[in-house]
Amino acid sequence: MAEEDFERRLANVRDFDWNPSKRDQVFRERHIAFEDACVAFEGPITVLRSDRKGEARYMVFGLLEDVEVAFVCTFRGDIC
Repeated sequence: MAEEDFERRLANVRDFDWNPSKRDQVFRERHIAFEDACVAFEGPITVLRSDRKGEARYMVFGLLEDVEVAFVCTFRGDIC
């Protein structure tokens, strides 16, 4: 159910956005660029919905160049 909801919402995404300081921190610590999330979303994924503070959040598990990765994302209108 969460995966179907996520894929339906992802199909309507116009753009991706993130907190620049969080993006920089994750890149420094884990060498993963948030920009690569859209690549992982194109392959096989597993999605778990994990709401917090009244906001629908999705934990997305996928692959980037054969490395397992996990992203947490939300949707605000047509922005992921």
